[in-house]
Amino acid sequence: MFYKINIDNEKKILFSPIEILFKNLDFGKATMILLSLIVIIYCYNSINGEKQDGTLKLLRAGGLSKYQIFLGKYIGNVISIFIPYLIVIIFCIIYILVDPLIYFSSLNWLEIFIFLLGVLLFISALIFGCLWVSACAKDTITSLIILLCFWIFFVFIIPNITQYISTYFVKVPNKIEIDRNIKHIDQEKKNNINSLLMEYLANNPDTNIEEWIITNPEVMKIIYKAETSKKEIKESYYKKLVKQIKFAISISKISPSQPLFNIIQSISHNRADEITGYFKAVCDNSYDLF
Repeated sequence: MFYKINIDNEKKILFSPIEILFKNLDFGKATMILLSLIVIIYCYNSINGEKQDGTLKLLRAGGLSKYQIFLGKYIGNVISIFIPYLIVIIFCIIYILVDPLIYFSSLNWLEIFIFLLGVLLFISALIFGCLWVSACAKDTITSLIILLCFWIFFVFIIPNITQYISTYFVKVPNKIEIDRNIKHIDQEKKNNINSLLMEYLANNPDTNIEEWIITNPEVMKIIYKAETSKKEIKESYYKKLVKQIKFAISISKISPSQPLFNIIQSISHNRADEITGYFKAVCDNSYDLF
């Protein structure tokens, strides 16, 4: 979602109900949610609705087989839903092209083509499933209820519950535990250095403490050991976090909408590999992460 935020309405936007309910809502998720719902509403009564109205018998009387009727409705619904969506995307692209600050390279055009191809495949598969349910269900109400249940389960429940399932099977230490371990290492380092310093000052009371800390090899060993232990804790956290994220992604693949979302994430360069890579970079280069 894109906003033009100014001083007057900034607070209103930050605390809007949409932001609270859909904190990570982006174009990919909006496409999955809205398109899938439109397909269900559009196709849930395509076959059993005509069967109830008696028009299906007229089509069969005209010499059409049930496979021809199914194929015709399938192609017609795909065209009826994808073409309006394509027109909207074209208007968006035209709007972007008019902006002189935005440059489209050949790679960007390829990404848009792959995205539209993914949307077309997503719509086609979803329409096929809706028509199959409509053909098998006795009445339109039954098919609508079944499709809405599947829609809620695969679009909302599966993508959101995977993170909780992954935290149950792949344990990652929390911030409090990591803070406690790092503080323990720092305290142990401080005690060891103070112990060496007191012992040295007993025999050399006029020693420059700062110079002694810098030049003393025993102190350097203590500091190096402590920093190495802290880095190992953060690297262990990173490895477990990566494992948890990958496990959640693997579970989410059972949702039919997940392949389209993976395509959109890959095109927008917002993949899990890059997210975990960010964590690794932070763990490798910052000792003040926690």
